[in-house]
Amino acid sequence: MKNKKQVFGIAFVAQALTCLVLSIILWNKNKVLARTFAVVSALGGVAGTYFLLSDRVQKKLASCFSDAEDFEDDFEDFDVSEDDILCTFEGEEDMEPMPAL
Repeated sequence: MKNKKQVFGIAFVAQALTCLVLSIILWNKNKVLARTFAVVSALGGVAGTYFLLSDRVQKKLASCFSDAEDFEDDFEDFDVSEDDILCTFEGEEDMEPMPAL
């Protein structure tokens, strides 16, 4: 089950809509129960929206970074060892190198 967030999001939104309908039906008969269903509906709606949006963002990021494997292939023939890299910063040209520990 690869897309759990999408399934959970749809389930929470469906549950929120059902609780909202029950809240509207019970509003004139039992206000305490109607308010309870309204709160459950609001919480379910927020949770469902979060799951659906986070799944959408995750899929968008995955599509942006799907070309990362192609990027790594560009540097396979680039042979550089640590000895080839020389880092000197401004003002450090005259300083003696520090001994290795």
